[in-house]
Amino acid sequence: MSTASSNYQRTSALRDGLSDVISQPFGAGPGTAGPASAHNIAPARIAENYYLQIGQEVGWLGLGLFIAILVAIVRRLLAMRAEPLARVLLASLVGISFINLVSHAWTDDTLALIWWGLAGVVLAPLLLKPEPSLTEVVDGETASLSQSAILKKNKLKPKTNKSKNANPWRKQPKKTKRKKP
Repeated sequence: MSTASSNYQRTSALRDGLSDVISQPFGAGPGTAGPASAHNIAPARIAENYYLQIGQEVGWLGLGLFIAILVAIVRRLLAMRAEPLARVLLASLVGISFINLVSHAWTDDTLALIWWGLAGVVLAPLLLKPEPSLTEVVDGETASLSQSAILKKNKLKPKTNKSKNANPWRKQPKKTKRKKP
């Protein structure tokens, strides 16, 4: 049994983790820090901070990549905040990110699989949605063009009529001046 207080042990673990990240900028390899390191021959390295754990394992580059991925996901979820599940994922990501400052939340398999799985469900349409296209017959062959290319080629303008049955892609009539009789 240790006579040191838990606060002292936590700050000592944080200090040791930061020292490891500074002294090993490329990391020591996956599984060499955090809860998984308890199964290694070497003494366990538990920094009590998930971000320091990533830095201990994969170095500054890996830590930077992880943070960049989190920032990209936050930006995508913010853009989709009208969708309820996106708001829930954004709020939970903020909470989990703060928890990771004092713990290893992402090492919980259940939490990680459910959160990242739901994030994939919400974000996949953004990655899989191609630009809408229209087809056009050119010299007897069907060619696929983007809407913007078709609009530009045919000088089409979206119809400003707010009617539900209106076709926004029809050609606009040319305005001509009428001669007075």
